[in-house]
Amino acid sequence: VTIPDWLRCVGPNNDQVIIWLGTNDALQGIYMPHFKTKLRDHLQVLEGRGCRVYLVLPPLFVQNHEAAAKIEPYRDVTLDIGLQYTNVTIIEPVWNEDLLFDGLHQEPALHFWQAVDFINKLGLTLPEEAEQ
Repeated sequence: VTIPDWLRCVGPNNDQVIIWLGTNDALQGIYMPHFKTKLRDHLQVLEGRGCRVYLVLPPLFVQNHEAAAKIEPYRDVTLDIGLQYTNVTIIEPVWNEDLLFDGLHQEPALHFWQAVDFINKLGLTLPEEAEQ
């Protein structure tokens, strides 16, 4: 397994990692065999390091049928591969197509609610200054 540069920075103090395939990446049609191999490689390395991985599924488009058709196969593969690892928690992202400024990219409000959702799912607490 070749360790990519971004995984080399995951040191002994980093025991939790969030992996989220970008919607743009899926829409550009990453070569599926390459995607499967790299996702497995990454998860194997992180499993070997004892990391808890939060694997975020690509969003589920309903209104944008073209995006849905392109993203769904990556979503299915992400779920199938993620379920093969005991250190992986699958996360369904907060998603609301009414909060996309161009039918694809999130408005700040959706980014906010996704962050709140991650904080809750990871069992974190907001710093006091963020709550004000």
